[in-house]
Amino acid sequence: MEAQENYRNWCATCNLSFQVLKEMAVISQKNGCFNLPPLKLFTSEECHYSISKFSSFLGIGDDNVIPVETDDIGQMKISSLEKRIEEILQEGSVPFAVIATLGTTVRGAFDPINEIADICKKHNMWLHIDAAWGGGLIFSQKHRAKLNGIERANSIVINPHKLLAVPQQCSLLLVRNKDILHTCYSKEAEYLFQKDKYYDRKYDPGDKYLQCGRKCDVFKFWLMWKAK
Repeated sequence: MEAQENYRNWCATCNLSFQVLKEMAVISQKNGCFNLPPLKLFTSEECHYSISKFSSFLGIGDDNVIPVETDDIGQMKISSLEKRIEEILQEGSVPFAVIATLGTTVRGAFDPINEIADICKKHNMWLHIDAAWGGGLIFSQKHRAKLNGIERANSIVINPHKLLAVPQQCSLLLVRNKDILHTCYSKEAEYLFQKDKYYDRKYDPGDKYLQCGRKCDVFKFWLMWKAK
């Protein structure tokens, strides 16, 4: 998996960034999305509220965020996901992404990632995993199996400031395509991002994100990691 990482200041911004990445991956930055059929986003009925919030900000709209029924322990029901996708296809809309959750806010539920990934592959849909809460289990020999299938995602968000107890704020967005952050966000402002920098420009996140200048949120996570 040839990926790229970017440290962000909070989980909700990571979830927003995923949606921008997916939209810009299929839509021209210049022409916008006004000539496209309605885009539909599928997520657990117990997902984080930021999904709906930023869908509104981006113009996707609350009505195009399709809640998928969960079982008695809060996991997304695969049969319900398949049914909702088929319904959307029949109405002529475009099912473009599924957001799975590893560690829901209220019940700590872990969605069945491999089964969801199979459905995304079948319908050529983007798979984003909100592992803000549960992603820290990657460091647990005992419980890391709960993250099985996470490597199949197109994008992942993890919040070290949650389960890993890193001081606020510290969020990580991973994307499978190593070039997509630059493709979607870059405006090549020559007065800031000169080509003759004294360092390798591929490590400069300033032209790969919503913000430009910001503090180094990853530093505290790095210190904790080194001290372990």
